[in-house]
Amino acid sequence: MKKQSWLILANSGIMKIFKFPSDTKKLVASETTVFPERHLRPHDLNSDKEGRSYPSKGHQSSAYERRKDLKKTEEELFATKIAEFLNKAARDNDFEKLYLAISKEFFGILKPKLSDEVREKIAEQTNKDLIHEKLHSIWSHFPSQK
Repeated sequence: MKKQSWLILANSGIMKIFKFPSDTKKLVASETTVFPERHLRPHDLNSDKEGRSYPSKGHQSSAYERRKDLKKTEEELFATKIAEFLNKAARDNDFEKLYLAISKEFFGILKPKLSDEVREKIAEQTNKDLIHEKLHSIWSHFPSQK
């Protein structure tokens, strides 16, 4: 079996995987994972109203504040899902090299979740969101591929 490399394009709501033989750079779309919660407004993620606090004396009440930004929580969940997928694929030797094009903000969330096995297989990365880039121009964003 020929050694295979993967190119991952990702942002906080979409991940695209391209698989290709390691000796070529001819990309073949393999799968796309969409995280629809990315496009929801915060109140759509949690429609519950904040709780209320009543003092022991008097009639005034105040609302509790949310402790976490729900959008960030959903991004964390998506990053965990991607990391689990990549960590398992690295353990199973599904790819030899990994090329990453992940938006800078989302990579900051994803990176700590990646195993050492995945990190060792990263051949090159760019901190750009190339999800909507045309297939023929993706490699132009990787310095070693120009």
